[in-house]
Amino acid sequence: LGSTTHWVKFRDSPMKDMIILLTKRNLVNPLTHQLIYYHSQSIRHEFDIRYLILGKALEIAEFFFEDHSRTKGFKNLPQEIKNEFGDKDLGWLYNMSNNRNETRHAVNKSIRKANPNMDSEEYKEFAYLSDLLLNYIVRNEFGLEPIVWSR
Repeated sequence: LGSTTHWVKFRDSPMKDMIILLTKRNLVNPLTHQLIYYHSQSIRHEFDIRYLILGKALEIAEFFFEDHSRTKGFKNLPQEIKNEFGDKDLGWLYNMSNNRNETRHAVNKSIRKANPNMDSEEYKEFAYLSDLLLNYIVRNEFGLEPIVWSR
């Protein structure tokens, strides 16, 4: 999957974002704090644990969508973020989150069968798009511009 370190070009010093985050950290709601916690924990782990934690973070992320709607949530994303999804949308991301062995639900209870594993492409896309979406939501809650990084 590569390194979690990404080189990007910022208009301002990254320290400016840090100052904003530190200044506003006590002003955001508890769900934002929980989202930040899960997302930061997912970055610290690898393999299935990371995907399980990302699934939990995505569950919280839904509360930040207009009317808690994935369709409206996707529609309201900045175009730069939507472009990264390519032919996928939030429905795909949440399907992976809910219906793959590595994420939140290992078993499909209605048919009493284990959910399938992600293939290598799904594994990469799920991690990248989850990170992208979660970063956008948190940055938006703090009034920061979204960022997109290379895959």
